[in-house]
Amino acid sequence: MQIGQTFTASQGTFPEAPDTLRHKVNVKLNAEPTLSGASTFGIAPEPTTVLDQPFNTVELVGKPLSIGHFVSVEQIGTPTSAIKTFTCSPYVLINENDLNPDDDHLIRGTDYQEVLTNFPFSSQFLTGLLLDLTTLFPEVNGQRKTETVKKEIIDRIGFVARQNGGGSAVN
Repeated sequence: MQIGQTFTASQGTFPEAPDTLRHKVNVKLNAEPTLSGASTFGIAPEPTTVLDQPFNTVELVGKPLSIGHFVSVEQIGTPTSAIKTFTCSPYVLINENDLNPDDDHLIRGTDYQEVLTNFPFSSQFLTGLLLDLTTLFPEVNGQRKTETVKKEIIDRIGFVARQNGGGSAVN
């Protein structure tokens, strides 16, 4: 084939690729808070989506992504009780690679908490923090292939118990 040579006539042009032809990636973070003693009562942890952000991959070329948390701690104590609350604020940071952190783009998720107390069955623990990275490929013949990679960032239940549908190991 030579420059300018074609095998078929053009069917049209467009200034930007349609959304169905875009390669995308979706970053999803699920937190799994569980009340202490929940496994004793047969209550399995229920994941909650705390961050769900789609990206066109073309916008990420050469830009590293970081996933992190801002964490704040509050503590209340009396002679008979104590409560310590950890509030976690998840985020995705897109590094613009220009050595100026003010140019980096920060995308915040939804806050979630861990609550530690000496009241029976009142503490709430994070039993899992699960990351799903889903790649959406361009549509071909009306079909869009997806591929998901799952990673456990925190897993306090354990691989075997999680695979066998077991309850929380935290009581």
